[in-house]
Amino acid sequence: MAIENAYQDAEGNWKPYTGSMKNVRIPDDSEIVMDDPLTRIVASRFRRTNRKIYENYVITGVWHRLRAKGILLEPITQQYVKRSGGYALLDLYFPALNMSVECDEKHHLRQTEADRERTRDIIAASDMDPLRSISAIPGEEKTFRELRVVCAEERNDASGRTKTVFRKLAEIDAGIECAVAEIEKRWKSLGSPAWDARTPSEKLLDTGCLRVKDRWVFRSHKEVYSGFHLQKPKDQHAAKKIPGRDDIEICHQELTVPGVREGEWKNVLSEDGKTIVEHQPKGGLDKREENGWRRLKRRLEGREPFHRIIFGKTKDFFGSSGYVFLGEFELAEANLDAPAKNLVWKRVKDVVAIKDVTTPPVECLAGR
Repeated sequence: MAIENAYQDAEGNWKPYTGSMKNVRIPDDSEIVMDDPLTRIVASRFRRTNRKIYENYVITGVWHRLRAKGILLEPITQQYVKRSGGYALLDLYFPALNMSVECDEKHHLRQTEADRERTRDIIAASDMDPLRSISAIPGEEKTFRELRVVCAEERNDASGRTKTVFRKLAEIDAGIECAVAEIEKRWKSLGSPAWDARTPSEKLLDTGCLRVKDRWVFRSHKEVYSGFHLQKPKDQHAAKKIPGRDDIEICHQELTVPGVREGEWKNVLSEDGKTIVEHQPKGGLDKREENGWRRLKRRLEGREPFHRIIFGKTKDFFGSSGYVFLGEFELAEANLDAPAKNLVWKRVKDVVAIKDVTTPPVECLAGR
């Protein structure tokens, strides 16, 4: 099948053509070659360090040694990290392992204490993630760890004066090898994860199910709904009913972190991730919210189960927000008579099959 509205320029590149198609050669299928998306991603990320010669040598050395071992991990260079009073940039970061590699050049010799404080700040920031522990599998510890490859040191010259110089190539290579060995060790301990460049909604459409332990981070409400073959609702309500169902809804909740993040609504997730207590907002329930909670209480009293597929809003220590699947929850309590009104939700499933919730024909996105 020929591709319409395209032409080949002088450099051999195919470009869209919107004018007259007269005298324009149409390519056939055998001539269409697509770029490998992973190649483009990796090349563009390592390009960020092309003016930092030693840092570039270290992080590309780590990458190529890992690839030679058959290890394919998503690399992020110059990863921004929020810290108290500012930010830090990680030279090379592997999200799947929660590990970074730092290249210690000459200036690091003058700031050893500052570097230690920086590492402490990053670890402290990563521990504030309220969703960090809920998907942990026994034996899969993923505490942030920083590896350092020392590229410079102080040496005395012939006259006895101390100078800061870059280390010999063999010494830097030895440091790279040590870092690679530690990365490989954690990679194996976590089940040898491979880089999957698909978006969470694409993974959901391909696999057909959500699992708490996967901890996919959906970047928006729209991305969540598209994974269920649904369109994003026009209103800004946190919950959306499943078409054709009156006993289940998809819900996005911002979780409360005492002393760190306390919004208008107070949604408290238990440490084991199995209970959510939804408190009324600080200003109390408005009429619409009050009626909604009353309806839920009547269902509970009438022994009509009501479920929510809940996604918790999280903001990681990189400053990126998203929604993580927490499980399917059932309403267990509706305490509306006490001054501090709240709803209690109990998790009943940590794996949800999309076919059991909705069907593709319902409000299906065009072209998916």
